[in-house]
Amino acid sequence: MPISVDWHPTEPTIRHWRFVGVWSWMELRQELTRSVPVAESVSGRMDAIMDFTGMSMIVPGWMAGLRGVAPKAARNLRMVVVVSTSPLILTALKMFRAVNPRPHVRLASAPTVAEAIKVILADRLNDTGSMAGV
Repeated sequence: MPISVDWHPTEPTIRHWRFVGVWSWMELRQELTRSVPVAESVSGRMDAIMDFTGMSMIVPGWMAGLRGVAPKAARNLRMVVVVSTSPLILTALKMFRAVNPRPHVRLASAPTVAEAIKVILADRLNDTGSMAGV
């Protein structure tokens, strides 16, 4: 499967999304449909790692696609960390920050999944517990 989603094995309130090879926006929407109820079953904050290290290319229509799927994310989502070293993906993330339809969801990047976990845990230490926007 080009997209898989699981709870992170050491951090049970972090969803780990893996993108491998070529995937489509339809596959992402289908995975969101399956994943959101699971994520929303968590009481309180939930975060996500979007691991693009196994992806072979950027999917066409990425800006419109991201704007279309972002509002469908779990209501308790507070942070998304994109894992990639691709300059193209990191530039896309910077551009998406400017039009993020859910500004209460913080967006960050990290070069590895281990670094992404550190970013999320540090953000949680600074979180005031607000669930504004839920």
